[in-house]
Order: sequence, then C-alpha cells, then structure tokens
Amino acid sequence: MQNNAEIELSNQQQEDQKSTTSNSGPEDMSEGNSSALEDKKFGSQSTAAGSEIGSEKPAKKDSRWKAILFMNFFALFAIAQGSIWKLVEDEGVHILDYQFLRNAVIVVIEIPLLLFLRENPLKSFPAETGEGANKKGKSKLKWALLLVSRSLAGHICFVLLNLSFVFAPLFLCIIIFQTNPFWIAMLGQCINSEKVQRMEYIGMSLCFVGVCGIGISTVLKKDNSPELVEESESESNFDNFIILGMVLVFAAAWSFSVNCVLNRTLKEISFSVVMFYHGLIGVLLTMLAISSDMYVNGSEFRLAQYPSHIFWLTVFSGLLDGLRGYCMTIAFQSDSSGFVSLFGYINVAYAFAADVFIFKETFGIV
Repeated sequence: MQNNAEIELSNQQQEDQKSTTSNSGPEDMSEGNSSALEDKKFGSQSTAAGSEIGSEKPAKKDSRWKAILFMNFFALFAIAQGSIWKLVEDEGVHILDYQFLRNAVIVVIEIPLLLFLRENPLKSFPAETGEGANKKGKSKLKWALLLVSRSLAGHICFVLLNLSFVFAPLFLCIIIFQTNPFWIAMLGQCINSEKVQRMEYIGMSLCFVGVCGIGISTVLKKDNSPELVEESESESNFDNFIILGMVLVFAAAWSFSVNCVLNRTLKEISFSVVMFYHGLIGVLLTMLAISSDMYVNGSEFRLAQYPSHIFWLTVFSGLLDGLRGYCMTIAFQSDSSGFVSLFGYINVAYAFAADVFIFKETFGIV
C-alpha cells in the first residue's frame, strides 16, 4: 500500500509539472523570441554601423619625411619656374597672361589626375562626426568655403607679391616675405591648435638672419656698382614708393601664410581636389581680369601674339609652378605647419646656389 501511494504521488507531481510547463510555455517562448529579435536587431545595427564606418576613408597619418621630401621638391620647382619666368618676362609676357596659363595648366592636369585617383571634387569631403553628422549640406558648405578661401589666399599672394616688386627693391621684398614662417606658426596655433617647439622658433630666427645677410650683401654690392651714380636720380623718385611696396609684400606674406595653414586644415581632403579648386578659381578670376583689361584699355588678346617658343616656355613655366603648388600642398598636409614652414627656407639656399653656379652672381662675405 505504501508503494502504491508513493507511485500515485509521483504521478501527481509529474502531471502538475506538465500543466505548469504548458501554461508558462507560450510566455517563455514569446520572451525568448523577443530576446532573439532584439539580438538580431542589435546585430543588424552593429553590422550597419560597421559597414558605415568601413566606407569612410581612414584618417591620414602625418609623415615628417614626406613633408621634408616634398618641401625640397617645392624649392627646386620654384627655382626652375622663377628662372624661366625671368626669361619670358624679359620677352614681354604680361603677368595676367602668365597667371592665366599657370592656372589653365593646373586644370588640364587635374582632369586625368582626378579620374586616376577616383576623386570627385563635389563629393570628396570628409564625413562629419558628432552633432553635425547629419547636416551633410552644412558640412559640404564648410569644406567648400575653406577650399575657396585657400585658393583666394594663394592668388592674392601672387598678385601682391608681383606688385611689391614694382615699388620696392627685390632684396627688401624677399626679406619681408621670408617672415612668413613666423606667421604660419602663429596661425597654425590659432586655427589648427598646433604646438610649435622652441627649437623651431630658434631655427626660424637663424634662417631669417641668414636671409637678411644675403640681402645686406646685395645692398653692399649695389653701393659699389659704377652704375649707381647714373641711376641715383631715377632711384630717388622710385624710393618714394618703397613704403607702399613694403606694405604689399607684408600683406603677401600673410596671404601666403593663410594659404599654407589652410592646406593643413584641409589635410583630410585629397591634394588633387585642393589644387582643382585652386586652378579653376584662378582661371575664372584671370579671365575676368583679362576681359576687363581688354574692355577698358582696348588691348588685344595677347596670348595669340607671342612667338611660339615664348608661348611654350611660358606654359612650361606654368607647369613648373603648378608642380610647385602640388608639392607645397602635400608637404603641409603631411606635418605641422611650423615644422614645414621652417623647411621653406631651403628655397633661399637653392636660390643662392642658382645665382652663384648658374647666373654667376658674386656675394660679399656678409
């Protein structure tokens, strides 16, 4: 009897357990399904986020050696371009025509370059993060304004620097313009929050002293020239405009500094896109200036009147100038503005070497 009672009790417990399981089964399964759906939803969101992050371009890493290399290329191209420009200028090439050709060459280079690099100048902007991530229109407008500002700063520098050569001695313009590394370092701190090392300031100061020494040597050479007496009367009239020339070249140094620092600000945008906007804006502005000159002064279209060898020399000089712009842009996108601007003084060393070994210039001990 006892065994029968135990068996009945065991059967009763099994029936109660089955009924409990049958009652709670749907709820448990629904909870399980909901958790599975949540896991699936979370997984899909993670996958989407991963694919979205994967579609963004990785941030560019700085490379000091790359900056040094391209600043050397920048200096070499600048010396070659300046030497050829001196030749074609003596042949009567107008500065506006040269400005048009140098920017037209950049635009012609950019068409195959953008296709090769698969860059779209209207869409190749870095993705925004944070609160403004969803405001794509505002983000594109910001980058477009930076690109336009960078280009305008470069073209303004070109105009002001060439105007300053008209009113002030060349050596004085070079000395004042070579103050730009200080302004670049200062603007880099203000705009891009870059730190400038103490040794960089010391290096800039020593290089600037060297530039001043070259300028003083040039002055002493002119003072001993027998032609100085004959030209003293005309130079006395010319000296009245020296202050204007100094102001213009100082403004050119600041425009150049803004251009360089904005290159660094635009480091996440391909150098090809940056130079595309530079060339396009330059062509449009120069076409406007040439058209205005032809309308106001009644001048003819000069580009069709140059001899063929002078025209192609001017084009070649413009090509070298475009390559110089590419190298400078890549250099400032590769390292801090203060460091790269310090290596900009190497341009003076190359120019000094060119004057001594190519143009057979002589300089004093100073």
